[in-house]
Amino acid sequence: MKEHGMIFSGPMVRAILDGTKTQTRRIIKPQPKDWTTRYGKPWPCIEKNGLVEYQKCPHGEIGDRIWVRETWWEPPFITHRMLRNGADTWPKCDYDIECDNQRREEYREWGWKRKPSIFMPRWASRIDLEILNIWPEKIQDISEEDAKKEGVVKEFRIVVMRPDGGPDYSIGLSYKGGFANLWDSLNAKKGYGWDKNLWVFVREFRRIKP
Repeated sequence: MKEHGMIFSGPMVRAILDGTKTQTRRIIKPQPKDWTTRYGKPWPCIEKNGLVEYQKCPHGEIGDRIWVRETWWEPPFITHRMLRNGADTWPKCDYDIECDNQRREEYREWGWKRKPSIFMPRWASRIDLEILNIWPEKIQDISEEDAKKEGVVKEFRIVVMRPDGGPDYSIGLSYKGGFANLWDSLNAKKGYGWDKNLWVFVREFRRIKP
């Protein structure tokens, strides 16, 4: 068993904590051209040193664990003045998704730093996940049931103009529509939008509670 850090947005961290998110999808890089079989499923493969190898998942295999990286707050070096004001009771870190605007403002006044999820160390992570299953699929092939497992709410997905010149379409009020909107909010600016219909690795997981 290996451990792998993985970044999740604030709303997705909340969905994991609430138990509504049990799947995550990440783009396969490079995109598959050739295929083999693994875990009893069609699987992308690459040629390396004259040999054909299956394409590995960068964030773990079945049975591995994921530790969640999320936006967090790091306390400053504690001074005597801070101790007089109760700094000895401060936590080692705090999680942005748990903070309201008042708490965030107080942290800024005391010199706390809001740290992006990419900079979260292992010791600060509070959520561990066990990978139960992995499979490749096109992002638009997600089912309604699996879209719900992505921790989203039902939304409309309306496309007015497709960047690839394809025909306009819409997705009615559904979890799939909500997931399509979430996907674009995280990936469209990087060039990996929903309309590209790229191959992704799907990871199904369960939360390991302390």
